[in-house]
Amino acid sequence: MESIELILSESRPPIPEIVARKILFESKYTCCICRDSSKSIIIHHIVPWEESRSHAEENLVVLCLEHHDKAHSKHELSLNLTTERIRDAKQKWIQTIKEKDVETILNIHNTDGAFYDYFNMGRVYELVDNLKINPTESKYYRYALQHGFINAEGLVLPLENWSKTRIEEKDYWLDFFEGTYLYHYLKTLFLMIINKKHFIRLNRIWNRKAITSVIKPGDFILIQGVFYFRSKTNKVKGNQQIKLGYRKAKGIKVEFEFDVFYCNSDSSRSHLSGRSVKTVYCLVRSIKIDGEFLVLTCSALALGTGFNRPDYFSTYYSHCYVEDDECDYDDNCFDDESEDEIV
Repeated sequence: MESIELILSESRPPIPEIVARKILFESKYTCCICRDSSKSIIIHHIVPWEESRSHAEENLVVLCLEHHDKAHSKHELSLNLTTERIRDAKQKWIQTIKEKDVETILNIHNTDGAFYDYFNMGRVYELVDNLKINPTESKYYRYALQHGFINAEGLVLPLENWSKTRIEEKDYWLDFFEGTYLYHYLKTLFLMIINKKHFIRLNRIWNRKAITSVIKPGDFILIQGVFYFRSKTNKVKGNQQIKLGYRKAKGIKVEFEFDVFYCNSDSSRSHLSGRSVKTVYCLVRSIKIDGEFLVLTCSALALGTGFNRPDYFSTYYSHCYVEDDECDYDDNCFDDESEDEIV
């Protein structure tokens, strides 16, 4: 009895910052009831703290101040904001956000001059299998099959099966006109992956605290901006032309390795050299502190040039309140190229 009274007399501890940031990001800093991003917001306990003693993500939701008041009010003649209604609204809003993100990501390459410089075929086919994508549904499947690039299951055949030039003599793998069919086949497979897999746009949260709150190993991310490329091997022909690609800004570094041999054009080889603006799709392998940088080591899935840059929703950081106290989440993390380090 004494221990229960002690618990009930405790002042409520604050919501852990890592949890608060994740809840705010997933909701786009917007109330899940009215979905009005111009309103100030608060993080609300779906089951009140006094009952739940829980700061768990599933017990937290973002509401505007108006709907927060309604959630704490009971009305005899109107519909209350019950826990069930709030949970349902939260789930639907987060799903809507993910669908809008997918739509945005699918559209960023729809501009003149946009080109995928590189696909990580191993990872692409792994995702095709895991997501139960049918390669035969690609509109370029039959062309790639007719030209002997793929087998009936849609898997790319060994290069020796369809190239007249030996691997050791080639600068990159698609160095002939018909290779366009294989490029477009792989592109459609990758777009099918994007349609099923949620990619987090890292530019929206280019801030160390936000990244460590939202991103974890195994997540899929999209980054746009200035990247640097450095050769790790001396080879200029054949496979194993390994390069390191990385982006460094504001104490954050994203890095990955890839084989330049699997570039999709000769111009792609030059695009992936030195300093270049890129769109990069990655799978996060690890996150760690290395000296002054928070380092995300990734597997690159695809690299692109000339893609659109969507609006990164900086307004969502300007109306944020947590439990009636003004929060510290307007991190000004959207000017993501201003502090790029030239190496």
